[in-house]
Order: sequence, then structure tokens, then C-alpha cells
Amino acid sequence: MSLGGLYLFKEATFYSLFAIKAEKTGLFIRTRLGAVSIPYGNIEKVQGAVLRSPRWLITLLATASFFGKGSQRYLAGGQSLILSGARYPGIAFTLKNNGTVYLWGSGQGGLTAYDQIDQFQQGLVEAGVTVVKKTVEIRGFGTEPKFQDVTDIRCGWFQRHGLLVLMLTPFAVMAFFYLAALFI
Repeated sequence: MSLGGLYLFKEATFYSLFAIKAEKTGLFIRTRLGAVSIPYGNIEKVQGAVLRSPRWLITLLATASFFGKGSQRYLAGGQSLILSGARYPGIAFTLKNNGTVYLWGSGQGGLTAYDQIDQFQQGLVEAGVTVVKKTVEIRGFGTEPKFQDVTDIRCGWFQRHGLLVLMLTPFAVMAFFYLAALFI
């Protein structure tokens, strides 16, 4: 159980911790994986993005609320209502090498999520970057920060999922011996 909590903590920090700084030449982004510099000249277009929960999950929870018993009915119904209205705003950068970088962030209490938005907008105008007014909607649990298209930062599979492997290894060993005992 505690390993599961550690894994969730690791995943939360992977997806949520980043720092962005608007410089005169481009954006400087620092994540848990390292630092990335995106020059304004490498950005083809910028547009707003909205992250929403997958429709299949909302439908599954709504269906579970019909067939649930007792408090589980209300729990699943409430979760489906909350997820159906949840929206997480962000910015999508389409790069000239066909990569896309998403930065998710929402200001809490009416504050601006990005402090240097004026300098960022000025840099985009000076570089002649196209700003698309239409917002793109992404349905899913999130977009993994993929900076491989931008720089040479690499994240191996075991580095990304190592804690999950360590957490599930004892259960895999027990399942192996259980199945071996059944067939012997």
C-alpha cells in the first residue's frame, strides 16, 4: 500500500512540477527530467488548449451509478458529474518539426498562472508566430511532457516506471508460484 502511495506521489510530481521563464529569445522550461529551451523561431503556432476527462470514463461512472447499491450509487454519480464539468486550461505550442508541447496551468483564486505572459506575447509577435484563436480540446488523463522533439532529453522506460515495477514484482512472483503449484 505504501509503495502504491509513493508511486502516485512520483507520478503527480512528474506531471505537475515545472517552471517556465519567458526570455527574449524563447521559452525556458525546467522539469523533473531537465531543462528545455524553445526558441520563438522554432514555434509554428500557439493556441489555447483544454484538458478534459475521457468520455468513456464519464459514461462508465454514470452507468455504475445506475447499477450501484447504497452509497456507491451516489458516489459514482457524483464522480461522473464532477468529471463531466472539469476543464483544465493550458497552452499548446506546435513546433516547426511537427512536435507539440502542452503546458497546463490554471491560476488559483483569480491569479495569473504565468507571470511573464506579457514578455511571452511580445516575443511571439516579434518572431511572427501565428496565434490561433480556436482552442483545441484534448480528452484524456493528461499529456506526458515529451521534449524529445525539442532537445535531446531522454527518459528511459525503467526510469519512468521503475517504482511501479518494484511495487508489482512481489505480486508477480507470488502469482508465478501460485500458478506453478496449480500445474505441478
